[in-house]
Amino acid sequence: MWNMTTRLVIQVRQPYTQMTQDEQTVQKRRRKDLTETDMMPTAEDDKSCFEKAKAYVMWIMTSKFQSMAHLATFTSPSIHCLPLQPTQVAPLEILDVDEGKTDSNIAILEAFQKDTNKSAGPFVQAVVGDQLTCKNIRGAKRLRFTERNPLTRLSWAYETPGNFHFTWACLGVCTEYLWGAETMKGSLSQLKDICYRAQVDKAVKNFRQSDEFFTQAFEAHLCAAICHHFAIRSRSDTIIVPSTKPEDWLEEQAEAVVKNCIVVKDPDYPEDNDDQLYTFHRAFLYMGFLYNNLRDDIRYEDGPRILAMWRYWLIHFVGAGRHNYAREAANLQANLKADWPEEIKHLHTHNRTVNMTGKAGGGKPIDMLNEHYN
Repeated sequence: MWNMTTRLVIQVRQPYTQMTQDEQTVQKRRRKDLTETDMMPTAEDDKSCFEKAKAYVMWIMTSKFQSMAHLATFTSPSIHCLPLQPTQVAPLEILDVDEGKTDSNIAILEAFQKDTNKSAGPFVQAVVGDQLTCKNIRGAKRLRFTERNPLTRLSWAYETPGNFHFTWACLGVCTEYLWGAETMKGSLSQLKDICYRAQVDKAVKNFRQSDEFFTQAFEAHLCAAICHHFAIRSRSDTIIVPSTKPEDWLEEQAEAVVKNCIVVKDPDYPEDNDDQLYTFHRAFLYMGFLYNNLRDDIRYEDGPRILAMWRYWLIHFVGAGRHNYAREAANLQANLKADWPEEIKHLHTHNRTVNMTGKAGGGKPIDMLNEHYN
């Protein structure tokens, strides 16, 4: 049987300006003790997520509600303003090896070394793959740990999980948590039947269909939350917009929606009323914003924010019992904060995506590009 192992060389678009060729410098950093605060989202992460949520609500208000359509010039679906350039990709020879075997992963890494003409001298290589690929690479490196030569020891390879399979895992957590019963109003299970989405299922076997469906369901829930905020029944109802400084009013309303519907409970909602439907829909909005922020960060190629989302989803992976990606997320944070040299940290932070067109919003995960080649 033919095993097709696809390999791609991705151009580094944001290189580390102080890259050293001294392997001793590359290897001298060692992992230090970390605490749970190093793995969890920071106050800066919370502020960034809140601002992104507010910006998205403003965009929904002006694009989906007729009374606020004239304020569209004050909004944008994203708050990112990063320089863009097309990605250069060079496919390498397809290998007939079984990626599930340690010896095969050693052969794959050695083929990378040969194809990049690194037969002598120190060098480092950032390797991106799915969770299983990273696990297999670590196994190959452990098998070669006793080698004296850094090249044969494979210490030059620094693996990291890609964002596509990570996003897929995040979507799985959202879908499993929000699937609900077919009789529960607004649950994914009920909406699936109403919209006749036959290819959408709880196991998220079809990523594209499930991603589109969940994104649209989240947008619908958000529109309902905005209607509740303005005490209207539909998006076509009239909303009185002040004539003076309407942009400030719009931002204030968006901030109130985020705070009342996601951050804290609606002030008009009784604290002693245990309404499971209300709690479910608040959870829907919270999970939807987390997932939407991740997709937005990837599309606009914001590496630091993507890594911040890994910290948020680490908590949810643990809660959902998805221990493989929970360990991978924790390992990634530990590598970034305590183990990797600065140049590798920079590469795996600012070069996590590809953009084949060079247009804003055209970013895609590296491992998704590899799947397309497959």
